[in-house]
Parts: sequence; structure tokens; C-alpha cells
Amino acid sequence: MKYYLYVSDRKVDMLFDQIPRRLRRRLAAEAKVDLKIVSVTLTSAHDDHTRYSKLALVQSYIERKLTVGTIDAPEAYFRGTLPMRWGVSEPHRM
Repeated sequence: MKYYLYVSDRKVDMLFDQIPRRLRRRLAAEAKVDLKIVSVTLTSAHDDHTRYSKLALVQSYIERKLTVGTIDAPEAYFRGTLPMRWGVSEPHRM
């Protein structure tokens, strides 16, 4: 399961609209099996997408068609895990 603190609908829509319609249908109709955790994702090829289905298609497109680097060696896009904490921060004082 993935949890998101923030998803920009404007950014997701902008990137989603740049994916060719034919490719969107193919990505949406694909069945994916991850044997490490045994997860199955099935979606139909229709244009009634939710915020998270669009996000999943954009992520799949970026991973397959564009260059994805790491945090230490970023490319046009990067992926990685960082140790982070959630909380309120104090304003910087000069």
C-alpha cells in the first residue's frame, strides 16, 4: 500500500494529458503481477480515471519511457527513499 501526503491534481493532469491516448489505454489495461509481494492490479481501459489511477498511469509511463535516476544520481526524474520525520518546524531566525 502507498500513502501520499500530497498529490497535485494540476501536475498529475498535466502529465497525464501528455501521454498518448493509445498508450494510456494500453497501460490502463495491463495486468501486473509482482511476485515478491504477490500483488495484482487490473484496470479497465476507459477514460473515467480517478486521481490515483491517473497517478499510477503517469508513474508507469515515466518508469517505462523516460529516464529515472536515484537521489544520489538524479536524471530527468528520480526515485528513492529518504529517512524523514513528520512534524511542525520552527521558523528560521536570523
